[in-house]
Amino acid sequence: MARRESLDAVLRTYLDAEALDAVVVTWWLDEEDRERAEVLLGPAREAARRAGKPVVLTTVQQSRLGSWTSTAGGPGLAFARGLGGAVRGLAAITRHLSPQPRARRAAPPRPIPPPRPGDVVRGDAGPMLSFAATMTLLAERGLTVAPWVVLDDPADWPPRAGALGDGAQVVVKLADVAHRTELGAVRLGVAPGEVAAVAAELQEIAAAHGVRRTVAVQGQLAGAGEAFVGFQARTDLGPVVVAGLGGILVELTRAVVGRLLPVDGPGVESMLDELGGATVFRGLRAAGGWDRAALARVVLAVAELGVAGADWIGSIDVNPLIYSPSGCAVVDALVLVEETAAVAGAAVAAGS
Repeated sequence: MARRESLDAVLRTYLDAEALDAVVVTWWLDEEDRERAEVLLGPAREAARRAGKPVVLTTVQQSRLGSWTSTAGGPGLAFARGLGGAVRGLAAITRHLSPQPRARRAAPPRPIPPPRPGDVVRGDAGPMLSFAATMTLLAERGLTVAPWVVLDDPADWPPRAGALGDGAQVVVKLADVAHRTELGAVRLGVAPGEVAAVAAELQEIAAAHGVRRTVAVQGQLAGAGEAFVGFQARTDLGPVVVAGLGGILVELTRAVVGRLLPVDGPGVESMLDELGGATVFRGLRAAGGWDRAALARVVLAVAELGVAGADWIGSIDVNPLIYSPSGCAVVDALVLVEETAAVAGAAVAAGS
């Protein structure tokens, strides 16, 4: 194990074998084992990158992993707690990825420049795009977003009410808080004449918890169901896009599906096959089926957005995505920003 050339040769022998799809190596991975693990980490990363197959480092028993493993992986290199966990993980990859053709390597989308300093806020989940910047970004990428306005002062509401149309009810919520429902900072079914008072109440909650006081107001959409779509830049095997059904539908399908990026149209279609091809897309009871193409466009757009913003986007969570006969509309979304030099100076303190 101390001879790099011998270790490289062993890994290459297994990974180059056509009949083998992955390599699992048992090793010491506890908190105090970082130095010993370095013997394997470099060769394993390089072997996984070159072969395009996963390399899994695992303990033999289901013992704990050192915290250093959370940042020691890379594309194709993963860590597991015990051989059983490694086998279950590989089985999941086999079920969900092996039958799918590899995505064609199209030209990468044009990179999205880092956000302006004023568009990044320091939220309870870390640096994040403001609600206004998030909805603007998604709309610019071709997604339909529910009409919205942002209020710094509840008194600003009456002159801006017309921006949401003539809906009888609206949703009022703290705009720049990642976990606003945990603060009780969302109000549904608010009459337009009550918005200013509700906004003031939410700002009191914001002040009590030391979070930003900005309030978002949206028309309350009625739909046939909910879905969610997400992007995660950092996983053991690389960036992924995921999708699932929300509301009561998640209890029906009990499915969250994902793909490694890049993904193309056929790859997204295969995700939707797994997600609920026999349920929502064909219609439930007397309800009509969902527009499958509309949901596919959202999944692909989120995947492409994550790739284009790879230098600064850490994750995207579009939830809920409301489906109605007119298509899919984004009601809320969270974009977390990477702590990189490009945006380190962009985050501002909560409450500013």
